[in-house]
Amino acid sequence: MAAPKTNDFYIRFNTSDFITATLGLTPQQLGIYIKLYSIYWSAKRVLPSDLAKLSRIGQFSPEHQADLEAVLAEFFVLSEDRTAYRHSELDAQAADNQEKRERAVRNGKKGAAVKQANKEADQQAELAEEADGF
Repeated sequence: MAAPKTNDFYIRFNTSDFITATLGLTPQQLGIYIKLYSIYWSAKRVLPSDLAKLSRIGQFSPEHQADLEAVLAEFFVLSEDRTAYRHSELDAQAADNQEKRERAVRNGKKGAAVKQANKEADQQAELAEEADGF
């Protein structure tokens, strides 16, 4: 599964939502969740469904397998093809970031077009002034 190409350098983090969502977690589960959350974002929204592979990626020891499974069950959803875990909040944030990025590119192109048109108009005006001066 190819990961989407993005330039997402940060995660918007709402502390009150995070605290509310994670109140029932043990310290070990909280650590696993934070690590999975970060890996998910860094891996461009892909966590493998293979728990052995995910444990290697996250450096989770076998004695914490039950904690890993509990965190996955509570915060992640297995994809339809059952090859990856998804996190709806981070997916929504990535989509929002992509929309903002595309809007900024469109606005930048519009601004560049206006600047170019103004430059060309100025050059035409200078040429007209030079022609009148001869």
